Amino acid sequence: MWTFLSNYAHVLVCIARDPDATLREIAAFVGVTERAVHRIVHELESAGVVVCVREGRRNHYSIN
Repeated sequence: MWTFLSNYAHVLVCIARDPDATLREIAAFVGVTERAVHRIVHELESAGVVVCVREGRRNHYSIN
């Protein structure tokens, strides 16, 4: 499927819509593997675009 947005942009949209979404939920929305979403989120965190805060057994994401 061809889209205007990259997978990185799709992940950011998911995080903006639901900061408490799991990586599995984000992967299902974007249409990629959970491992790919993990890599994308890690790269976005390293770049300072996304902040991840651990809340119990879940993560809460926010966009800088």
